Amino acid sequence: MTIRAISIGLMFLALLGVQNGVHAADKVLRVVPHADLNVLDPPGSSAVITLMHGLMIYDTLFSWDAKLQPKPQMVETYQISPDRLVYAFTLRAIDDLIITIIAL
Repeated sequence: MTIRAISIGLMFLALLGVQNGVHAADKVLRVVPHADLNVLDPPGSSAVITLMHGLMIYDTLFSWDAKLQPKPQMVETYQISPDRLVYAFTLRAIDDLIITIIAL
């Protein structure tokens, strides 16, 4: 296992531990990162702190549930072609949602 995989695993375990101890009145997640955040673009950096930051503030099409099964987050419905080469997503409606698509 790489250090990155271990760090990500520890982060998820810590978040699960925090989730189990949270009361209904608690609404604030306080995070003490292990390093300074220098890059805000998760795909553009291999730093674990940037990945952790991205997971906490950006929405993704799918996220993991407590059993580490992928569940739709921004996706309302999706279809996968029989040959598994074409994926079609319908995003859920959100007030004030701004979608930016950048082709690289």
